[in-house]
This record gives sequence, structure tokens and C-alpha cells, in this order.
Amino acid sequence: MARGEAMGYWRGSLNLARGLRGFFLGAVGGGLAPVVVLGGSVVFNWLIHDPSAFDRRLDVAWLKEMLPTEVVGCATFCAAAGWTAYAPARRTNFARSLCSVFLLTFAMYFATWLVLESMDLNPRRLKGDPFPTLDLPELVFLVASPLAAAALLTLAPMVWRAKNEESPSPKAMCSGRLFDS
Repeated sequence: MARGEAMGYWRGSLNLARGLRGFFLGAVGGGLAPVVVLGGSVVFNWLIHDPSAFDRRLDVAWLKEMLPTEVVGCATFCAAAGWTAYAPARRTNFARSLCSVFLLTFAMYFATWLVLESMDLNPRRLKGDPFPTLDLPELVFLVASPLAAAALLTLAPMVWRAKNEESPSPKAMCSGRLFDS
């Protein structure tokens, strides 16, 4: 291994600028998607059924209640998929990255849910009690798992490649032959 090759390996296997662009574009696209889909379905329903003013106010109240959670969740998933697709040196398909992030996150959600339910840490929401749109534990639960999945999907191949490369012998490191070009 030549001098600086180990650091160059890690630097060459992760493109930070491209990963951040994929992260932010995924977050913006993922945040806009539920607004367009849910808002479009409500407007389309209004055009088809010609509802009363009461029904329209009810639909707008439903959108105000539903959209924050959907926007945060979709933006997080798409941002994690954007990072996973574009941060590694080898670019992958966004759809494949989105599926990978989804499957790994689903497994993390299920495991976390089992732990939280067994310890009775989930907040109980009763009908008629006021509650915030997103509690802090729910926000962490919603955001942390996709980001952890993206980090795992990005770092695991790099660590695996580094482990499987031939490491220099201690004799070669002591004799100075390691840094010969």
C-alpha cells in the first residue's frame, strides 16, 4: 500500500458533496410528494362531489392534522435513499436505494416497536385528549431509523471492502517497504 493510499481509499469510496446533494434533493422531493398527493386528492374530491363549506373545512382540518407527519416521514425516507444512492463512489439506482432503506427501516421499526411496547413506553392517545402532532419519541422513532439505515447501507460495503483487502505484514511495515512507490 503506498503512502496515503489508506486515506485515499476512504476518501475515494465516499463522495460527500454528491451525497449531500442527493440527501437534500431527496428531502425536498419527499417532502413535496405527500403535499401534492394528499392535497391533489382532496381537490379532486372537491371537483367531483361539490361538497358543502362544512365538508371543505373538515377536509382542510384533516390535511392540517395529517400532513406534518406524512411530510416528515416521506422527506426522511427519500433523503436517506438519496444519500444511499449518491454518496458512495459507485452510484446506485434511487429506486433500489429507496427499497433497501424501506426494508431495513421496517425491520428497525418492528424491533424498536417490540422493545417500546414491552416496556410500555409508547404514549397512549385517548379520544378527546389533546395531543401534539408529533411527540419527541415519535419524531425520533420516525426520523432515526431511516437515517440509521442509510448510514448502515453506506458504511457496510466500505468496511467490508477494507476488511477483505490484503493487510500488509508487520515485517513489511517495519522495514519501510510499505511506503515505497
